[in-house]
Amino acid sequence: MKKILLLVLVISMMSVTSELDKDYVKQVFSKTMSEEKAMEILINASGVDDGAVGEEGSISSENRAYDRIANSEELLIKLFDESKMVAGKVYALMGLRNLNLELYKKYYMQIDSEEYITVRSGCFIFNEKIGDYLKKTDYFNKVK
Repeated sequence: MKKILLLVLVISMMSVTSELDKDYVKQVFSKTMSEEKAMEILINASGVDDGAVGEEGSISSENRAYDRIANSEELLIKLFDESKMVAGKVYALMGLRNLNLELYKKYYMQIDSEEYITVRSGCFIFNEKIGDYLKKTDYFNKVK
């Protein structure tokens, strides 16, 4: 019985992924995501993911992309400057905060901290003011 259920699950997953661009799926869900793909994902991000998301607690493509560029000041500044949505700017700020507090403060002053951003946390989706969200994440990262 377990083998049959597993086979059904594998077949259904294969049919879903066959409809997607296989290179995209491979890049997003592997450790070898290119910096270019990571930047593309974050520049177009519509919200921020606060840890694992969804009922199964999977790591989103945005979080994987953020992890790929989080240690590069140059890429984070580029992300802030080129982001089409405010979510990309927030990801950039979170990375800059961990690398260079002075740059974080400089770029933070360029956003409207009263603007709302979509936050996905677990299986919840809600809107939160950017300033409040960053303060909350500052607290957890012990930033003063």
